[in-house]
Amino acid sequence: MKQHLAEKFLKHQMGQYLYKLFLKYKLENILLRSVILSVVILAVDYKNLLSFFLPFSSTSFVIIGCVLLLLTLCIILKKMEIRKILKVPIITSFDYWCMVLALSLIIIMTSYIIGFPETVILGKFSLLIILILIVLLVLRIKRFIPKDVVTVDSNVIDLKDIYDNNLGNVDKDLYVSEIDVTYDLLNRDIFTNQLYEIVSNLNSQNRFVISLEGAWGSGKTTILNNLSKKLEGRKDLIILDEFEPWLFTNQEMLLKNMLEELLENSGLGYSSIKIDKFIQQVSNATLTSSKYKFLNVLFSNNDSMGIKNVKNDIEELLSSTGKRVVYIIDNLDRIESENVLLIFNLIMNVLDIKNIIFILSFDRNQITSIMNENGITNEYLKKIIQMNVSVPMFDKEVIADILHVSTKNIIEKFEAENLLLNNWEDSLLVIAKDVKDLRDLKIFLNSVFMPSLKKSDSLSFKDMLILEYIRITNIALYGIINKQKEYFISQDYPFHMQNTKYWIDPDKFNLDLKDFYKNLFSDSIHNRYMPMLCHLFPYVKIYFKNRENPIFKNKGFSITDPNYELVQKERGICSAKFFDLYYLGTTNEFVEIANSVDKLIYNFNANKLWRDNLKEIFLEHTNYQKEYFEQLYLRVGFLKGNKKDLIMFFLENIFSIKAMGLSWGLQGRDRVYVIISDLLVDINKDEVNVILSMYAGQFNYLEVFHQIIYWLNSDALNSNAYNKLASFHEQECEKIISENISLFQDGFYVRKNSIALYRYFKEKKKPEEFKNYIESHLDEKSIFRVLSDIINVSISDKYIYCITEESMDLYASEEKIDEILENTSCESDSESFVLKVYNEYKTNPQKDSQGILEDQAIELNL
Repeated sequence: MKQHLAEKFLKHQMGQYLYKLFLKYKLENILLRSVILSVVILAVDYKNLLSFFLPFSSTSFVIIGCVLLLLTLCIILKKMEIRKILKVPIITSFDYWCMVLALSLIIIMTSYIIGFPETVILGKFSLLIILILIVLLVLRIKRFIPKDVVTVDSNVIDLKDIYDNNLGNVDKDLYVSEIDVTYDLLNRDIFTNQLYEIVSNLNSQNRFVISLEGAWGSGKTTILNNLSKKLEGRKDLIILDEFEPWLFTNQEMLLKNMLEELLENSGLGYSSIKIDKFIQQVSNATLTSSKYKFLNVLFSNNDSMGIKNVKNDIEELLSSTGKRVVYIIDNLDRIESENVLLIFNLIMNVLDIKNIIFILSFDRNQITSIMNENGITNEYLKKIIQMNVSVPMFDKEVIADILHVSTKNIIEKFEAENLLLNNWEDSLLVIAKDVKDLRDLKIFLNSVFMPSLKKSDSLSFKDMLILEYIRITNIALYGIINKQKEYFISQDYPFHMQNTKYWIDPDKFNLDLKDFYKNLFSDSIHNRYMPMLCHLFPYVKIYFKNRENPIFKNKGFSITDPNYELVQKERGICSAKFFDLYYLGTTNEFVEIANSVDKLIYNFNANKLWRDNLKEIFLEHTNYQKEYFEQLYLRVGFLKGNKKDLIMFFLENIFSIKAMGLSWGLQGRDRVYVIISDLLVDINKDEVNVILSMYAGQFNYLEVFHQIIYWLNSDALNSNAYNKLASFHEQECEKIISENISLFQDGFYVRKNSIALYRYFKEKKKPEEFKNYIESHLDEKSIFRVLSDIINVSISDKYIYCITEESMDLYASEEKIDEILENTSCESDSESFVLKVYNEYKTNPQKDSQGILEDQAIELNL
């Protein structure tokens, strides 16, 4: 019942207010101040001392005094900004003094009730003071805890939780905690157990000092935390591990807190007055020189006797209880040199007490440096330290494992569906060589890994990871890469117009780039990053492998890079399409297209709205389609849905995909042929039969299936799909020939569709029969369609439409064509354009490069 009432009280605003007030300022301190204040006020009031100066017997004076007092209080409260003070959600000195005054008034009023003679002052003013104080306290308690405060779960996660994959509901904006811990990820248990055995078995008649030595980051703090935890509950030991010397720059405060830790917190039963006296004695005897050259200090007679008496008392008390003191001092090497010497002096001279064990943690090199700075030899440490426990740096494989497991858990938690996460572990391994300890690892996770993960939402995570690490650790190199980007971009460089001067002179580029890298990596700081840059930039990798004669570009103005498709797939920084985005943090059309592809893949795998996604692409311009289907091709492996349906949808809309653009490489429709060929390999023969049955007799698809077979022939010659499509295509060609079906009639005509039939005749070693087939169907209705198929289109900076003698000989005789054209008139712009190209050929039949130049592709609707 009592516990229930206590819990109910603490949930109330007043309960919380009083609990926090007494927790911060201690109830006994508040009561002491209240008693002293009330006694003073009662004494002054009882003696009526103020009446000697002020006429309290006058009623008018009392009234005026109350008004003036009230006005003064209002002005003071206004200047104090009382409205803000009342709303502060933490306990302040204002709360402390309000409570002291309140308790003082209670004591005073209680005194009057039990018979203390009432006097003039309080009789006139106490009611006013009480009312003001009550109002202030009520307002303070009422507003102490803000209403509707939204509490947010912490997103600062302990490294062990990340390592153990206990990430809970934390979102992507997580940070790694840097608090001291007791768990052991670095296999330091052997040293914890060693110290435990030493402490357990050690019985020394004098103070015994153990040094735990190791470089920063070797895990000393974790070892000590685990030792303290392991020693908990030992009734024969008093564990003192709260003293933190680096908190104090003032020597008096350091000395005071070090001694208080022993005298007050060890449970030896000394009063605070006696503790303060002892501390004062030590302070007087020790802190005598501004240079603190007191390592062999001789205490004065006045203070030394008091110090010896306290030391004897402590020794006797410890002997009588059978307890030993284990005094742990960590991070000794991280404080000022004067304070280090002060602690050594206290241990050696003042705290030379039986049954006390000191464990001092420090880096030997740092402490030696401090000693040498103060003209003290290393022999001094030997006088203080009786046993050394040396902690070596951890195995690199251990830290690499922690880093790999932790980052892998983060990736799996937040980026399981990210299609860009390829080979990121390789980049991590390169960086991991620079991670020296757990502190470095935590900083890396907070400063590099998590920011890279958020920044690389639409870019290569592995590239962003290395670039972000360079930005954090070598801002100069980071800037050089950005300013001299022409020396790092190796793919899609036509998109980066700044380096066009090198397109026509690769030899000069090779020489200039060699000199650039030679100068760059002659700097030892930058040279350390070369292995990392090899993962980002193929040019750096080429230079790394052959510094004497590196060949960055050949006569084709490019490098032979087998990883080109991977770079496109991951949107790597070495591509001019994406380079600037790594620095600007923005987006462009290439990224938007790639994101659109990712959206399609997600919807396709979930079987929702993917057809709508593709229909939107069919309406886009030529180069957009080209880029889109190139990105989709790179991600075909991520498609897990019904691939037969996707093939059918592509075939149904194949003529909505543009077949011509100014960009180099495969055009949109050609890329879709490749995608279909990849998808066909993954479906069963029954699904292939269903697809082919749908297109039997649809001769306008003759070239479509020929192209699909071509790409199957390249990648999967012996596949079931290839054999079925080859057989189907042959049957369609034979049917066209046997039934003398015209590919130029409505319903079957698609520009260049006839070329598939030519290839079939060629494979049968009857190419001349194709010309006979064409001429047999050449008339006024088909003439412009035939001429359109004869026209070749080439691309430079413009579209070139021309007819060559070779292509003319392939299709029909000029005489036959001229004869039909004499009786045919143009009825559309497309027909007029075809005739224009033919007439250009008639004028210059031998010049293949001559033709009609156009800025944009001509849509021939024939």
